[in-house]
Amino acid sequence: MKNLLKYFGFIMVIVYPGIGIFLILMGENSAFLNRTTRLVLGIALIVYGIFRAWRVFKTQRDEKPD
Repeated sequence: MKNLLKYFGFIMVIVYPGIGIFLILMGENSAFLNRTTRLVLGIALIVYGIFRAWRVFKTQRDEKPD
């Protein structure tokens, strides 16, 4: 179970910034979000993805025996 959570954490490190980049680069013909909302949400997801990456790598570093 611990390995599953570890891999899930790594996958989410990729997913959050990926969705953020997708929202930022989405065309102007978006039916559900205006440009400002997409930009703010996209930046927030990218920043959260970076934060998750820091936490995942910190957790992995702390778990390894010296």
